[in-house]
Amino acid sequence: MGFAILIVGGSTTRALRRFSNLDGDLFGAKHRGKWLADFSVTPWTCKGTGTLDGLSLERVATQMDDAWIAGTASGSYAVTGLCTAEFWQSAAGTLQTDWRNGALPHVLLGADSELQITRLTGQARLAEGKFVFDGVKLDSPNGQYLISGTASVARDLDLKMTPTMTETARSSYEITGTITKPRVSALSNTEQAHLKPLPAQ
Repeated sequence: MGFAILIVGGSTTRALRRFSNLDGDLFGAKHRGKWLADFSVTPWTCKGTGTLDGLSLERVATQMDDAWIAGTASGSYAVTGLCTAEFWQSAAGTLQTDWRNGALPHVLLGADSELQITRLTGQARLAEGKFVFDGVKLDSPNGQYLISGTASVARDLDLKMTPTMTETARSSYEITGTITKPRVSALSNTEQAHLKPLPAQ
């Protein structure tokens, strides 16, 4: 899986299992984190915080046998969920990301024009098996956009790309489908009007 990890410190206290200094390499990224497994409650709960620096999204795509994403990402996370195989479906938390020099080759905004990403920054909230985005900033050769909507851990998409106030002449887009087979639709003028960001007060 491209994931080698080293547990530098650990302890067990009253049915709690702590993993500190949880460092490792994940698809080229340096991971540093701390995790806690709480077996004193029912159902058992796992929680963790950490950072990733220099994640190769091409290597992620290679692992999935589909070149659907490219670039380098860094960020941080804080999540809590059940200590079961359904962890991500049950988890709640936040993800902060900084994605640079990337692309989404399957997301076509025009005739064979894949979405290029100069930089994408923002925070997502994880709840009920979905990452919820609101006001994530996207800079690209196609323009500047705000991203809102959801992406599920099952890889389903329900996103909107809305031009910023300085890019009002550009179209807004709706992205549905899945991460490997997205469907992109330009929104009508009426639909775009509902999505336009309000000017600062």
